[in-house]
Amino acid sequence: HQALKPFLEGLLFNGLERFVAFAKERYSKSLQS
Repeated sequence: HQALKPFLEGLLFNGLERFVAFAKERYSKSLQS
């Protein structure tokens, strides 16, 4: 399972970054309205 670990961590990090970008966009939109 060691071979999977970097792959899973990369996947998790990508998802986290995407979520943060999405949350920031939602937040700024809700601030404007």
